[in-house]
Amino acid sequence: MYRDALSIIRDPEVTDREKEMLIMKNLIPLFYTSANNHSVNMKNVFNSSCFVDYISVFLPSLTPTAPTASTSFIIALLKLNTLLVKYCSTLIDASAKTTLFSFAWNLYRSADDGLISYSLLFLCQFVKEYKVEGLVSRLFLNIIHFYNNAHIDVIYKASGLLSDGRSMTRG
Repeated sequence: MYRDALSIIRDPEVTDREKEMLIMKNLIPLFYTSANNHSVNMKNVFNSSCFVDYISVFLPSLTPTAPTASTSFIIALLKLNTLLVKYCSTLIDASAKTTLFSFAWNLYRSADDGLISYSLLFLCQFVKEYKVEGLVSRLFLNIIHFYNNAHIDVIYKASGLLSDGRSMTRG
């Protein structure tokens, strides 16, 4: 299923809206359910060549500074990437971490409130999972600036991730 879904995401004949719906209505719920099912070994799910190809080939093929893909499709990708980091953080190699981080970081610097919000959510999940202390203060400062963003619910989730991560390291 994952292999088929990820090949559809890469297909230029499929519209961004169809790709977004595939991610939001099928891929994310399936991945979330797999991650929360203790009988499923996430190493078998994640280490398949399709996820490696998705991270190492597909994500870098998108141009974050001037994306040709629709904003809603890019946001769906950010949501999927956030789940990957949340549930497969120990399975992601250094190169894939760099690719995932760079993808979100470049989008974080965009002018679109939606892209900024979901990039921030991904970055906060990344910081929480990988204990990247050097970014915490910067992300918190940006969260304060984004509290009048149209995507306040996403900003609130992002601040919660950083707050949870801080209390875990101190407590």
